[in-house]
Amino acid sequence: MAAEHAHHDEHRLDVSSVSVMLILLIAFTLTSEKLLHALHRRLGHGASVGQEIFHKVKDELMLVGVLTLLLDVAEHSFTPTHDVLEAFEWAHRLLFVAALVLVAFAVSLAAACAALTARYHAVEGVSLQGILSNEDREATIRVAHTDVRWREAATYFALREDFFARCELPAAFAFSRYLEGALKEFIVDQVEIYASAWGAVVCVVCANWARSRYFNVWNGRETDVFVCGGWLLVVLALLLKTRQDAAWAHLRSDLGCATDDALVEACRRAHKRRSKEKAIKEAEASLELTIERREHRRELERERSASPPASPTSPKRGFVGRLQALRDHRAGRLDDNQHHARTASTLSACVSGVLLLVCFYGALLLLRYGALALEVSRSYFVAAALPVVLVCDVVRRLVHRTSFVVAVSRVDEAAVDEVLEASLQTSHDVAALRVTFRQAFAAHGGKSRADLRAVFDHFEASGDGELDRDDARALIKWVLKRRISKDHFDRVWRELNVDEIGGIGFADFSSFFDDPAFQTPLLEAPGIDLRGVATKKKKRSFFHRKKSTKKVD
Repeated sequence: MAAEHAHHDEHRLDVSSVSVMLILLIAFTLTSEKLLHALHRRLGHGASVGQEIFHKVKDELMLVGVLTLLLDVAEHSFTPTHDVLEAFEWAHRLLFVAALVLVAFAVSLAAACAALTARYHAVEGVSLQGILSNEDREATIRVAHTDVRWREAATYFALREDFFARCELPAAFAFSRYLEGALKEFIVDQVEIYASAWGAVVCVVCANWARSRYFNVWNGRETDVFVCGGWLLVVLALLLKTRQDAAWAHLRSDLGCATDDALVEACRRAHKRRSKEKAIKEAEASLELTIERREHRRELERERSASPPASPTSPKRGFVGRLQALRDHRAGRLDDNQHHARTASTLSACVSGVLLLVCFYGALLLLRYGALALEVSRSYFVAAALPVVLVCDVVRRLVHRTSFVVAVSRVDEAAVDEVLEASLQTSHDVAALRVTFRQAFAAHGGKSRADLRAVFDHFEASGDGELDRDDARALIKWVLKRRISKDHFDRVWRELNVDEIGGIGFADFSSFFDDPAFQTPLLEAPGIDLRGVATKKKKRSFFHRKKSTKKVD
């Protein structure tokens, strides 16, 4: 009877304590949901790189939570030994911290993506005539807030011209937007850890197990082994960087833009193409014609695929497929662009493996070896932590160049169609805004460039000499007499803000609206009247308001 009572007491629950804990967990859940919703809004629309990375990382953390649940079930189902339980908890903790380190790397890559897309857009604002007339190959070209090197801009336009020629695209195609989509997809692909990357981790774990079992001389020097492993990661990342530089040089050589003279010739062809489509209506017509031609081509392919002939054997995937592609390329049976795309895909897989390895290295540094290295000396701790910084820097550079190689060598037809539609819509929006601005400008008596400056100063509310997003939104509302959607505004803002950094200066503002496409030029005669035109509300301090209420004698 006593034993039964003791057994009953052993399984009795403290209802009050459980209730308090449940309330605390509910509060934690609600707070987390609020924070997640705020983060979703912060990351942008559903197709943004931030949202994609967020979902990938959330999946990894969910797997860690499932492991925690399995551990709890195992403890209640049977009684594991202390050593087994401790080893499992250590491995589980390592996976969790590695997932958190992956979050940090994902945020870093997202920031790098934003900086690179802004730079792509800034290069689009470089004048091709300025590149051709500039004899200094080491010169730096200023575009709004961004400095662009001559060779960087010339290489960009040369590769763009080759891409347009291969895909039969007009000069009005938003190539920077296409590169932006390719870069985002590439970064999200890096966060999506594949079996090959996990295989690299398993190989490292097996090597460490063999070291601890068969090489007893290193058993008392775990921290030294750890630091050596970190610097081996740095060497591996630098080897990948060297391989990527060779692939980039090979791509430029195959596309005929390896020398400065070849770059100038490619830029001259691009300038000739752009001159033919300089007028807005011609640009819209070329985009519409390209869209119709691609749709007609797809219809013919569907009809052809309805009764397909005997198709050749599909190419093999994985390592065997890459090896076969390399042999085909050396034998002249594979197109150069396909070879470059395969090379970039191989580099992408290697970068993903290095990224996962450095995540585990950072997790081990936080959990164990950072404290052990700090006990030795501060310089030893710096030597242990420095590989994470160096590998992260190399990975950022690899992401930039490798994604560019993938974008220009492997054509994504769906992405091309999407960018064509977006380019056409942007062209319509810009044309409508310019014409409507001309009408509103003339209706208020605007005739000269001085009046254009008066409009700029009227809507510039921040006092820094630039129109920010709110200023531009108020200006567009005055021009169109209505509010526009966020997507509509983003398209116009992308054309107004040349490098997507900071605001819009008067030079960019005047070059956008003082356009030769207008029917009549702006004459030099002041007299615009902007009384009653609403602008963005200025935020004034308390002391400024008190000062403005004083009467002036």
